[in-house]
Amino acid sequence: MLRAYRDLCALGLLAVLLTLPLAPATAQSGERCFAETGFCIAGRIRAYWEQNGGLPVFGLPITPQRADVIEGQRLQVQWFERNRLELHPENNPPFDVLLGRLGADTLAAQGRDWVAFPQEMAPRAGCRYFTETRQNVCGPILAAWQAQGLELDGIAGFSVAENLALWGLPLSPVQTEVLEGREYQVQWFERARFELHPDNAPPNDVLLGLLGNGLLRGEADDAAQGPPVPAAPRHKIAFVSDRTGFNDIYLMNTDGSDVQNLTFSRANDRFPAWSPDATKIAFVSDRTGNPEVFVMDADGRNMYQLTFFGNAATQRPVWSPDGRRLAFAAERRGKTDIYTINLFGAGLTNLSSAFAINESPTWSPDGTRLAFSANRENGDWEVYVMNADGSGQQNITRTPEDDRDPVWSPDGMRITFVSNRAGDWEVFVMDADGRNQRNLTNSPDDDGFPSWSPDSRAVIFHSLRFAPGAQPNYDIFLVNADGTDIRRLTTDPAADLMPVWSPVPVGP
Repeated sequence: MLRAYRDLCALGLLAVLLTLPLAPATAQSGERCFAETGFCIAGRIRAYWEQNGGLPVFGLPITPQRADVIEGQRLQVQWFERNRLELHPENNPPFDVLLGRLGADTLAAQGRDWVAFPQEMAPRAGCRYFTETRQNVCGPILAAWQAQGLELDGIAGFSVAENLALWGLPLSPVQTEVLEGREYQVQWFERARFELHPDNAPPNDVLLGLLGNGLLRGEADDAAQGPPVPAAPRHKIAFVSDRTGFNDIYLMNTDGSDVQNLTFSRANDRFPAWSPDATKIAFVSDRTGNPEVFVMDADGRNMYQLTFFGNAATQRPVWSPDGRRLAFAAERRGKTDIYTINLFGAGLTNLSSAFAINESPTWSPDGTRLAFSANRENGDWEVYVMNADGSGQQNITRTPEDDRDPVWSPDGMRITFVSNRAGDWEVFVMDADGRNQRNLTNSPDDDGFPSWSPDSRAVIFHSLRFAPGAQPNYDIFLVNADGTDIRRLTTDPAADLMPVWSPVPVGP
């Protein structure tokens, strides 16, 4: 019975609430913006946020209003620190805005079945008992649960139905969990996690978990039971996504889990590149008005601007194997060339010096050569190699189609690149001298931006491939170096692009 209820509780609760009298909706116009996060709320989402608890209940907005796929349905939603508001225009107000079941969703993301929590067979004195889930809610948490609700009947105060509409049913008893390295007493509900903070004076002795933050950033496992256990270092993939409405640099595990936003900018951050020891990431951002190279720690801290070119179009930074320099492409004085610069912003050197577009540099693992792409021969793009000082430049692909974006394998034996010789953009691989060129991805959709695994056995790339009937969308895929076993790593409705595999494991 409980398992059946778990699957139907949201629909059942909504059906009950739809029979209650509706309060007239108050029209809202204009935006309300929050300097803390840089995002605004408007329309029905703003009205709902302001009428039903505002900042203490929902927190600050952490995305713009956007289209997300929720339980297989594409909806207009906006994420907040503590919840997600969803627009359902097919419903009458106030149910044209619905709350995400972020308590249940967070538990599911942690692999925890709420039906397995300890249950009570009878009510306790001074508590409210919920037969649907066999849980008691007591003391300060009960008071906090009763203090807010979704206004349904226009009568002052909140009924049980209004409390339920906002928070949902309790899914767990009060239990000890570790949050950010400290133990707290918490109780899980369908749409929230109530936390006891006895060091705070009432009413702040009960706080709501930042479940919106956790789910959006892939940190739902922050609230694990038991004492914190140091995690073993793992390889990470840095990539670019517009999940917040802007291009940010993200990290994830190599299986696509534990997604984290590093930059949180209202700008375009692109072209991430790992340092050889995986302690830093270089990237290109237009946050100062023009695309420039920036460097930050691998956790997003200690960011600084490395180049100050002004209007130069800068792209694709890559670290030298000794970690002392960066190579990148930049358009200066009317032409695009490959440059190197040291980590203090000095020693700028032009390596390509050819009247053509020269871009996408990549170092050989021994640091003696670079590969890059250029359109030197009648506008045709080819892959070239040169010595680390810019000498000895030679074309190694030599095809009538366009070949671009080379990446040297960590073992030094092969180079991946992107070519349109198959009628669309595909990831190819060849020996480091240009021989044995072959299609690695073989897809009818565009594939690009390859990056090698540290053991040279696999390649990650972004691809526009999508399921029949779905909207075209870039996601990140992995393929073995022999072209077998292609796997999708991301499925977010936002565009996920430009993946780069860390050369060594990234901190605990």
